[in-house]
Amino acid sequence: MDAQTGSGKTFSYLLPLFQRLMEHQGAPQSFALILVPTRELAQQVHKICVQYAGAIHAKSVTLTGGQEFKFQAALLRKIPEILIATPGRLKELVEQEQADLSDVQYLVLDEADRMLDMGFRDDVLSLVDSCPEQRQTILLSATLNHGGIKHISKLILEEPQKVELSSERSAQQNIQHQILLADDEEHKLKLVNAILAEQAQTAGKVLIFANKRLRVDKIMHLLDADYRVNKLHGEMAQDERNRIMNLYRTGAVEVLVATDLAARGLDVEDVNLVINFDMAHSGNDYIHRVGRTGRAGAEGRAISLIASYEWNLSQSIQRYLKTEFETLSVKGLKAKFKGPKTSKKKSKAKSKAKVKEKAKAKTKKQNSVYKSASSPSPESKPKLKSRKRDQKQIGKRRQAASKTIGDGTAPLKRT
Repeated sequence: MDAQTGSGKTFSYLLPLFQRLMEHQGAPQSFALILVPTRELAQQVHKICVQYAGAIHAKSVTLTGGQEFKFQAALLRKIPEILIATPGRLKELVEQEQADLSDVQYLVLDEADRMLDMGFRDDVLSLVDSCPEQRQTILLSATLNHGGIKHISKLILEEPQKVELSSERSAQQNIQHQILLADDEEHKLKLVNAILAEQAQTAGKVLIFANKRLRVDKIMHLLDADYRVNKLHGEMAQDERNRIMNLYRTGAVEVLVATDLAARGLDVEDVNLVINFDMAHSGNDYIHRVGRTGRAGAEGRAISLIASYEWNLSQSIQRYLKTEFETLSVKGLKAKFKGPKTSKKKSKAKSKAKVKEKAKAKTKKQNSVYKSASSPSPESKPKLKSRKRDQKQIGKRRQAASKTIGDGTAPLKRT
């Protein structure tokens, strides 16, 4: 299944699952396995299951890193109907014979492309092999053109039906995409504070993305103290990550600074602004980041801070999305960097013109050489070589001829 972020993929597979659970109530077995890439997404899916599956008396558990094996083994002994797990931890439980997947009838791979990007390919295939062949398998992703997705689909799916809700390579129309030119990291921090000062006039949460954990820490500590700010990255303990996300959801935290850990699957209400402190690495990563706002049709806004070394990347992402971002400026904080003097399109056109001109000149020269070789002019006839030794013999030859005549060997003139 291929769909944009915020379009309701989670409910698309949970509602049919709840329906099947109602039809098989009382079955003493693990019925469904849902694999997800991150602990945060596992908690989010579990929350929905608790909210809705409780009405049909179905139990769900999460199996992720950050928890003790004994605790998770105790959860499995209760024979839950729904297992929600990250691939790495579940594989460890299977290898230690703490988890049995032989009764799984409903297998879901949520955010499958993200799991592959995180290096879970072998773990996922190993877990799929532990499930029975007779099962229903659902693979969900915001992009199905991922090379790994195409390969793994052939291995685990039989005659699959593809459902595409929207084009993956398109900027969401309900999100305003903008860029702000910046000179360096210090300038970017000033711009973020200016944006937050403007944002304070409207209700809503802000999510700031950075590419590195150390930069997340730096941004958090250098933002103005007027905002309730916190951070989220993969090096934090799971309990701390859960606590921060709860604070963010309830509004106790207004601004969350995060790595791409927060770019997938997280559904938080009232996020109306996403700031890319560092530009996303690719068009797909950009789609997932900004997809934290403008969810379920709501209006959203995404601002990317672009330094000179990120210009080409930003242009590439715009071409990928087939759109053009609006350029902003902040009074008193305009960047010295104004973008390249010559656009990429113009430089390409100039280079093509130069190539054509060189080719034309080369052809003209070749034609001229061919013409002169085929019909040479009298002036261009080759000259005979004149050797010095031949010139030295000229006088001697004349003397020899005169002597021969005097000796009578040649006829004498009559007098």
